[in-house]
Amino acid sequence: MMRMIKLGSILTALVLAGACGDDGGDDGGEMNDMTPDSDDGTPVTGCAAYCAQITTNCSGDNAQYESEADCVSYCEEIDWLEGEEGAMSGNTLACRVYHSGAPAAGAPQVHCGHGGPTGDTVCGTVDFRTNVAGDYTRVDAAGVPGVSKFLVPAAQASAYNDSSPDSTGSANAFTSSIAALHTALDTSLAALNFDTCNGNNCVQQDYQTGSTVQSLFQPTDRLTVTPTQPQGFPNGRSPSDQVMDIMLAMVLLDLDGGTCGAGPTPPLCTLLSLAQPAATSINPAANDEAFSTSFPYLAPAHP
Repeated sequence: MMRMIKLGSILTALVLAGACGDDGGDDGGEMNDMTPDSDDGTPVTGCAAYCAQITTNCSGDNAQYESEADCVSYCEEIDWLEGEEGAMSGNTLACRVYHSGAPAAGAPQVHCGHGGPTGDTVCGTVDFRTNVAGDYTRVDAAGVPGVSKFLVPAAQASAYNDSSPDSTGSANAFTSSIAALHTALDTSLAALNFDTCNGNNCVQQDYQTGSTVQSLFQPTDRLTVTPTQPQGFPNGRSPSDQVMDIMLAMVLLDLDGGTCGAGPTPPLCTLLSLAQPAATSINPAANDEAFSTSFPYLAPAHP
């Protein structure tokens, strides 16, 4: 479910913090008198009332949620502490109610972020944890893109994701999955003038000089970067890399003298972009929004 969380909201809050008056703390009963009221004078409380208020006062570029229903779903799922009425800071529903009420109606560019899901450092903060790795539970291996998604059978996916990056125990699963992909796709690939590789020999091909396809996920499923090799997936990755296409190409196509030309010469071919005639390609030519040249590099969230 998409949340319309603005990536730049934290920086905006730092620049505009002075416009929030005494947002740094609660001044007791006097501040509680500033709790936004509903149209009938009743204090706004609960997710339904909060979401009706923030979607009314924060719209367009200042919208914090895709819809009022999306807001209610998120609010009920995240289960913020209720907080004290009129609170102007702290990671609570009450703080979000305050900022998304009269303050947001008067200065939405300042207060909507504070009343939104992140709290924009006023009604919530970014918690960069420093725990040791052993304190966390792995829920997705997420090493080389695609490995845990289409090289591991669905019935074994959870066990694979819970395991260490050592993937030697998954060799049989990889072999059977690659064979199944060839059975399902080779005829269609041939019809598109692709040269397929030969079963298990596919993973023994070099994707770059001295590096086999198999080395991407065995003995460890880790995405690595070799500075002396051309940049781009599978040598690291950039936001625009067609990683799934490339991964599929490496386990399905003849990389040496076939569809991809003579030898492992980057950039690797991709399944869809090489389809003939070119009109059959369904890959977009580029991202719908240009990537940034600075961190975090991703395009702004959709309005």
